[in-house]
Amino acid sequence: MRQYAGDMICLIKKEFQNRKFFFQSAKKESTSLNLRILLAANLAAILILLGFIMLTPYIIKDWQPTPYHIGFIPALLFCFVLSLIYYIRGSWKYRAVTALCVLFSIVLLTFSILLDTVGTPGGPGTFLPMMLIAIPALFTLPFRISYALILLAEFLYIATVFIYKNNVLGQYDIFRSVVALMFSIVIANIIMSLKVRDYSIQTKYKQQSMTDGLTNILNKEASFEAFRKYLQTYNPHVTCTLIIMDLDNFKTLNDTRGHAAGDNVLQKVGVLLLETFRHIDIVGRFGGDEFVVLMKGSDSFDIVKEKISAMQQHLRQIGQEEADLQMSASFGVVLVTDQEVESHSLFLQAVAALYDAKRKGRATYVMKTYQT
Repeated sequence: MRQYAGDMICLIKKEFQNRKFFFQSAKKESTSLNLRILLAANLAAILILLGFIMLTPYIIKDWQPTPYHIGFIPALLFCFVLSLIYYIRGSWKYRAVTALCVLFSIVLLTFSILLDTVGTPGGPGTFLPMMLIAIPALFTLPFRISYALILLAEFLYIATVFIYKNNVLGQYDIFRSVVALMFSIVIANIIMSLKVRDYSIQTKYKQQSMTDGLTNILNKEASFEAFRKYLQTYNPHVTCTLIIMDLDNFKTLNDTRGHAAGDNVLQKVGVLLLETFRHIDIVGRFGGDEFVVLMKGSDSFDIVKEKISAMQQHLRQIGQEEADLQMSASFGVVLVTDQEVESHSLFLQAVAALYDAKRKGRATYVMKTYQT
């Protein structure tokens, strides 16, 4: 029993950690989705309310819409127009979209309470229980926001029921709202768990598609796309260093020691690159024995020279450990200092520097400044 309780606690902790990661990393996706759902839900609420007002007199004899039914329509229209204007503007912000979702939820909950109490003091409550279930499941919001609204609405509803309804009818309304609140918590947690799981799976597959299977660093396509985005973000004031590294005599290693030994060396080089450069730098494999690094915000000759020297030393150790061979690499380096950069041109200049280094011999580097 104690082991079971411990496993449950670990499972709950892991679930909360996954949700925290989800809200941090999927902020852009959830913001876009929330805004689109908000527009659709707002429009649907207006149409449902209009349909309710038109059809109810044919179902319930002598029924007439109250001022709260009528007032509900312009309140929903205001939320819809406000959300639509923000949608059309583009450049959606998480806090702004969250505020719009909260405003829409407050309108729904407020008028649901009024319709179920002040608007129909002699009839059963209908709207609020549905809203208690629907709203937390509708938007992707942290529970502290969703259930702050829901619990406050439940408290206000109970207080209003005591004021405007008789005891017999009121106790059934309160009971239905409490049951709806319990269902809401269960359903919202299930939906959120499914969203987190789906996002984790999508993230995993996305990472796999961007990663070189052998070295566990970025592949060619992902590397170049990362370069392009970085340069696009900081142009026309880019400062960086592009390094292209090519292992010397790697074909000889494969021919004399076999491809398994070559793969082991490539794996070790991938680890070496990740350990040598910062986590913010872009590190990738361009295929074969060619690797590439973009050092963000750095144009220091001394730092690059120091890292190349350290890598040559580690490469010698890797060669001795894995294949009992002398391992080294040639480097082509281009420094960019506060200037506008075209990604393809930068890459070609680094390749040219690498070819110059290869012509000089093994274990060498050629360093140049970027030319526009």
